[in-house]
Amino acid sequence: MRKLIILIIIVALIVATNSNKKLYTILSKTEYVEIYTNSLELQNQNNSNPCGYGYCMIVDGRIAEDTIKSLEDVSAIQFNYQGEYLDLLNALNAEVIYINELQGITFIVAYTSFITPFILVDGDRVNIHIAIKDSGEKIIGIPVIYGDI
Repeated sequence: MRKLIILIIIVALIVATNSNKKLYTILSKTEYVEIYTNSLELQNQNNSNPCGYGYCMIVDGRIAEDTIKSLEDVSAIQFNYQGEYLDLLNALNAEVIYINELQGITFIVAYTSFITPFILVDGDRVNIHIAIKDSGEKIIGIPVIYGDI
């Protein structure tokens, strides 16, 4: 639990655009992507909602890359993944840092150099957070899951 709390404490993360091509390819195949940002430019947009200390917007996966690149101060993205989580980790050449189970949900925390930025948890780089429910639903957070599980 302590590690999850540490994961949530993130300051000034910006999703980089050049090294994330593999991630953008995966996002383009998802139904929707939740984007979390502190950017004030979302304050008056119809498709954004206040959440936490910033705003959240949900966009079609096919336009996620353009949306993320157009925003300043993206702190996280989150999406449901239909494939096998091992396929996702392999596609991103990710290393599993740890696996934990809590209340019937399996949490996998990993790191890949294909996604920037990362956060440090107990000295380890982390930028992929996966929650797998008993139902099989897989929620992916980059670098962590911000929304509901």
